[in-house]
Amino acid sequence: MNQAFESFQIKGYRGIENMELTELGQFNIFVGNNNSGKTSILEAISILCDPLNSFQWLNISKRRSRGNGLYLRSDSDLESIKWMFPQKRDFSDEQSYQGEISLAATGNLGKPKMIAKLSEISGATIDDEEISSELDQEYLDDYIRSGVKLEVVFTPSSSQLSLFPETNQMVFEFWEKQKVIISEKRNSFIENATIFPSYNYSTEQISSRRYSKIFLHRENEVVEILKEFDDKILGIKIVPKNKIYIDYQDTGLAPLHVFGDGLKRTLFMALTLLSVENGVLLIDEIETSIHVSALQKIFSWLVKSCQKREIQLFLTTHSLEAIDAIIQSDIEQNELVAFHLNGQKQSPQRIYGNLLHRLRYERGLDVR
Repeated sequence: MNQAFESFQIKGYRGIENMELTELGQFNIFVGNNNSGKTSILEAISILCDPLNSFQWLNISKRRSRGNGLYLRSDSDLESIKWMFPQKRDFSDEQSYQGEISLAATGNLGKPKMIAKLSEISGATIDDEEISSELDQEYLDDYIRSGVKLEVVFTPSSSQLSLFPETNQMVFEFWEKQKVIISEKRNSFIENATIFPSYNYSTEQISSRRYSKIFLHRENEVVEILKEFDDKILGIKIVPKNKIYIDYQDTGLAPLHVFGDGLKRTLFMALTLLSVENGVLLIDEIETSIHVSALQKIFSWLVKSCQKREIQLFLTTHSLEAIDAIIQSDIEQNELVAFHLNGQKQSPQRIYGNLLHRLRYERGLDVR
């Protein structure tokens, strides 16, 4: 497989000062204690896949606070963006915050790299002349809003220059209590999607615009993937108002909401897989909503689907059962790599496929 990423370097993203991941495989597992940087790695990879997209930055920044939509409701949303960058300032320091993130990689698309700089800004909500002429100084604070300016410089490989014909540099401004608007659609550097544990697996989310074409044109492939999970699934049907029904051997047609979260998450994974062919899929806490007894089956079809569609997989887990399940899947040992994180300021320990097997099955070690 021609991998999107063979190595990846992160400098200054959240708590990661400087981390390099080398000799990545098609299937990559990140394990380690809480707050060791597993989710941060997935976020950094996602950013480099689409660095000139303001929605990408905003969605990632709000994901941990479980914020929805593209509306900055308060100053806390701005803080979410700031916390993507290094936090070295003294909070008593009145100087405006500035931070920088650097991401770089190697892979089948060359050596892309990105530098992003963030700075605090402020502005008036009404005309400056009106403020100076009609308002007393003590009331000025009521008319000043906070914001941040994000400057992104992206250097794609020479083979990708055609995707960025006008500029490889963007400047975004995010303001509190303001909806973010993007003026034009830009190509992603690499097709990518993230499945995270706090996702709402509702019918409305699963049948959203991103996946509507897949439902319309690739229904048979969706069903084929689902049958790997449960061979009693015979088909899938969407009725008016985006209602999803599963044709199930035991019950006939039944609405998706009557099934458990495991099937909903599997359906979402199937649709996401089909949306990132030849790209990158990132899954945070793969074991979420999946019973231990079903892990082996889930991983088997996940691996098979990624292999068939040339998808590079990055996932995190806290579950030893999940690690065992993916080891037992039909994966070539040189395609599977695990990284044990010892903290965001330490280099990760790389555990190669064959060594991973030996550590688990010959020594019975807990590689988490």
